[in-house]
Amino acid sequence: MAALPVTAFYSERHRFIFRGIAQTLVKHGTCDLILLHRHLCDTDQLKGAGGAKYLAELHAGAWTASNITHYAGVLRELEARRDAITGATAAATLAQTEGSEAVRAVLVSLSKRLERQDEPALREIDIWAACNTPISPIPWIAEGWLAEDDRVIFGGEWGTGKSLIVDDLVLAVTSGIDWMGMIPVIKTGPVLYVDEENPSRVVESRFYRMVRGRGLDPTERRPIRYLTRNRIKLDQPRGLAALRRVMDVQRPVLVILDSMARFHTRSENDNSEMSAFLDEALMPLCIDYGCAFVILDHMRKPGKDDEKQEVAHRIRGAGSKMDITDTGWVIYGDRNTDERTFECRKNRSGEALPGFLTTKWVKGGDSEDPWARVEATAPKAGCDMAIWTHLARSGDDGALRKDVFDQAVTAGFGRRGLEKALATMTSQGKVKRGKDHGKLVRLWLTQNAPAEAE
Repeated sequence: MAALPVTAFYSERHRFIFRGIAQTLVKHGTCDLILLHRHLCDTDQLKGAGGAKYLAELHAGAWTASNITHYAGVLRELEARRDAITGATAAATLAQTEGSEAVRAVLVSLSKRLERQDEPALREIDIWAACNTPISPIPWIAEGWLAEDDRVIFGGEWGTGKSLIVDDLVLAVTSGIDWMGMIPVIKTGPVLYVDEENPSRVVESRFYRMVRGRGLDPTERRPIRYLTRNRIKLDQPRGLAALRRVMDVQRPVLVILDSMARFHTRSENDNSEMSAFLDEALMPLCIDYGCAFVILDHMRKPGKDDEKQEVAHRIRGAGSKMDITDTGWVIYGDRNTDERTFECRKNRSGEALPGFLTTKWVKGGDSEDPWARVEATAPKAGCDMAIWTHLARSGDDGALRKDVFDQAVTAGFGRRGLEKALATMTSQGKVKRGKDHGKLVRLWLTQNAPAEAE
């Protein structure tokens, strides 16, 4: 509230109320209708605020604190417009009676006021209030995989099915069905898909089949807006403004960008440029609209040493793309088959990464009425294979035993079985371990382990 000036309110009654709320918060640390009414009475400001009846009418109105940042932005924009009208009118009047210097002075003053109004308020967290408040549940859109304001990089080679995975996510978020028939969708709402890759005939054919493959009624319109091949560059004012106009109308809970390279003019291999793009273009959109972004990106072909490295390192270009985003997904596999491996390799919202999935493109029907869908299943493997797979992905870095077990438990494996499997693999020489420092034991596959590992 301190960042919003009282002049942002045009009505004098609302200025009285705003000052009263601010003063009540300072005095009591909180504010409700009763405390505000008492304060306005004690300070003889109730009449200026419109009286008790007007306060009650405002309190009963359709408003919500969750949108307070948006409301404040609207107020500041309206104040800027009023200042512009007042300043321009004054300049026009002076131009008829005074010299150009007087007009210039008025316009310079107006310009400075508008610049000050454009300065964003600093965001703060009250740590001590947080320490004394129950921890809020994670605002998942797709449980364990995607939270409300996440920025997700989704990497995969061409032809591995990235678009199919997110198409199914679009249907799930707008319909409330499980994503890929397996992952619960917690929050539903409008979805905006901005596609700079696929021609319209491909998109139309794909959704025709997938809607039927999910058993959805094709005559029921869902809140999906699909933009295709508009050459939108988000690092340019025109492109960013175009996207904001669409988002202002639709207010999506999820935005899909397909694919990363199409939405900017920066160097893909320059860490500072990619960091600036993701930070300056996407973060403000996440904050202003409270929505999640999933950005499809390309991975290079696998090399001979890639099995010893983190698979997400194959995402093309600067490493900062994965560093600065909140969540990272990857998909890989043999393009000659219908099965892929789908993984979440980074997730700041969850305490543990969800287990990797096997996804399959299933088709059916006939030429007149075809259907298709993405199906996901947890890999059917033993505890030893779950440990081996995690350590293989970790490569020379190895992985903490705790992290290996946590991810395997999330995928459905029992902790006791994992402990037995690890003991067997260690005794057989398949796994090496670092020196024991309590529970933080680092593990490697033997071929990747450093010399000092046991």
